[in-house]
Formats: sequence, C-alpha cells, structure tokens
Amino acid sequence: MRDVILHAFNWQLKKVVAEAAQIASCGYGAVLIPPPIYSDEHGAEWWQRYQPKDYRILRSWLGNKADIEQAIAVLHHHGVRVYADIVFNHMANEKGVRSDPYTFPGEAQLARYQNERQAFERDRLYGSLDEGSFPL
Repeated sequence: MRDVILHAFNWQLKKVVAEAAQIASCGYGAVLIPPPIYSDEHGAEWWQRYQPKDYRILRSWLGNKADIEQAIAVLHHHGVRVYADIVFNHMANEKGVRSDPYTFPGEAQLARYQNERQAFERDRLYGSLDEGSFPL
C-alpha cells in the first residue's frame, strides 16, 4: 500500500490532472488538494483558499466543480486517493467591504448568483443559492 500523501498546496486542479500519472508513478498513494469551497476566483494567494465565501459552491482560482470532479476521476484512474482540505471554522473577512460582514454570502454575492445563475448552478454543491448560507 502506498501511504505517502502529496500535498498539492495551492496547485490549480488542471495541474493536478496533468501530473496525475507522474504522481502515481512516483509512488504517492494520495493527494491532498486545497480547500475547494468558494473563494476569490482571481486570488492566486494561498490564503485565499482559507477565506471561504460560501460553503455551497466549489469554485476558486484553483478551479471549479467540474475541475474537481475531473481531478478526482483521473487520480482514481491512476490508483491515487484524494483528500480535500476543508475550512469550516470561519468565513471570509469582509469587514469594511459591505454593511453586514456577518451575513454570508452577502447581498452583492446573492445578486451575482442570480445574474450568473447557470454558471453558479454548475458549481453548486448543495442548497439554494436564492438565500444566504445561514437563513434565520
């Protein structure tokens, strides 16, 4: 059993796919991918993955839901397991960006979900994007 895990720290998912055969041939038994939940799509900085905007969506600078599904499928094809780093203990620090920094994802983001409904539905993991993540 290959029990060494490659930490693909801040790797874009397309790179994980492109390197899957090499990862397997090097003897790795698993890959740890960065948190895939929704964060700044233009934020290449590693810490962006640890500032999630909405747990219901799989989208970031690293890729989207389809990219995650492809990476998992390709790695599994090569006999490599996949683990995802997940952040559930905090949300993005948006203090000063909007009037209510404690309601997620915020009115502007909810409006974006409506304006780009098809794209966000493709990246949706669960729940309704017509209301905030934590409705009262």
